[in-house]
Amino acid sequence: MALPPVISAITLSPTPNGPVTSGGRWTWVGYTTSTLFSSTAGQTVVMTGSTVARVFVGKVQVGTLSTPAKATDVMKVVVGGVAARRVRVELLNEYLSLAEVRVMVNNDDVMGDVAPTVQERWENVARNRPATQSSTLSDSSFYRAGNAVDGLPNSTNVNDKSCSITKRDVLAWWQVDLGEKFYIDHIAVSGRDDFHERLDGATIEIDGRTVAGFGIVGSEQEYFTFNLGGLQGQVVRVMARDEYMTLCEVQVMIDHEFSPDESTIEPIKSSAKNYALASGGAEATASSVLYGGEARFAIDGDASADFFQGSCTFAGPVQNNNWVKVDLGQTQNIESVTVYPRLDNYGYECLDGAVVRVGVHICGVVEWESNKLYYEFQCGSVSGSEVTVSKLGWLSVCEIVVHKA
Repeated sequence: MALPPVISAITLSPTPNGPVTSGGRWTWVGYTTSTLFSSTAGQTVVMTGSTVARVFVGKVQVGTLSTPAKATDVMKVVVGGVAARRVRVELLNEYLSLAEVRVMVNNDDVMGDVAPTVQERWENVARNRPATQSSTLSDSSFYRAGNAVDGLPNSTNVNDKSCSITKRDVLAWWQVDLGEKFYIDHIAVSGRDDFHERLDGATIEIDGRTVAGFGIVGSEQEYFTFNLGGLQGQVVRVMARDEYMTLCEVQVMIDHEFSPDESTIEPIKSSAKNYALASGGAEATASSVLYGGEARFAIDGDASADFFQGSCTFAGPVQNNNWVKVDLGQTQNIESVTVYPRLDNYGYECLDGAVVRVGVHICGVVEWESNKLYYEFQCGSVSGSEVTVSKLGWLSVCEIVVHKA
């Protein structure tokens, strides 16, 4: 297969009297008619108010266009050398009228036999991927699931017809299938510019595991970022209970410079043996059990961070000193203990300040960070057979992982 050319510039004309082909060093290699329509003489590109069109080369946005001063003005986007086969111009909720689009490349690149090395570091792998949702408000295409992956993160007004909205479902959900597994650096979510509270308590899943939560959404908060540090996954799902769920954009960002190694693997997926597993003979007890949050859930191998899915402990009441204890069955030289928190509405008050011990030795204290996936404590190869997590007030953990030296 021929290699894609390295595109250096794109020129666009709103009238048939557009740019002429440059000679010598530069060559016009093609044009695109997808989403473009011919223009009659004297017309300009229809872009009203502050609206701008966006220009993409492959998956990379390389520039924007605004209404030209004159109908004969040529608009140029300097690309700087991006290898691709497709050029796309997008304009939201307006007619787009262009007479000509010319894609310019350096002649040295047209017939080259060396693969281009230019690649953007960051990529949104969710853009234009297949999306579905539990229901669609009014069964209208204006609120379809695909609107949340149309690549328009700043269109947060539902009247722009760029947001997905479900009906008020008992469990509303929206999801996108990335097509393959990626190492996800972070997820960026754009909510609507009003009714911010509709994302209160919503959670994010990757391949069925809860990895982030919105908590209590601020009255003016529209944009959210959830750092995942290279967590691998393919299907991203957002869920909310008893609510009209609105998402104006979900961006799943990968870093092409990320190289996974043993240091980037989270403790529960490490190749090292986890000594705090029920399947390996460990046993768990708790000071009490509330709302079905049994102690055994801390050692079941499931780190999903949504208590309401039934894989987290819960001890109380609030005035007590509550604890979860894991009996390893035999004495070990323990190198580290990792605690996985719940990431729904109540994560902070159920874990912040919790003390992690091996026997009487304190390995560390949890200092809550919003949407942190886990808290890992180095215990210095201390010898012990019991690991305890305790705090004053409500206590809830979703998994405890113990590794020996």
